[in-house]
Amino acid sequence: MTKVKIAQLKTHLSGYLKQVRQGKEIIVTERDNPIARILPFKKEKEKLVIIPAKEPWKTFKDIIIPPALPGIDSLKILLEDRDE
Repeated sequence: MTKVKIAQLKTHLSGYLKQVRQGKEIIVTERDNPIARILPFKKEKEKLVIIPAKEPWKTFKDIIIPPALPGIDSLKILLEDRDE
């Protein structure tokens, strides 16, 4: 934890912000009285949402997927589709 006066903070703000990015805490003082605290920003973790299947897996195991037609470049088609 580092204590810094307002004038010093204003003069060397980028240096103190670099310290904060490294995980340090800065206490801002005015006439030796703490008035603010600068902390590293912590992002909230995104919650994983699991959506249950509408149909059981057994329903899909009997589906027959036909093989790709010969002479068709599926990667080329995919890339063309993404360009649009």
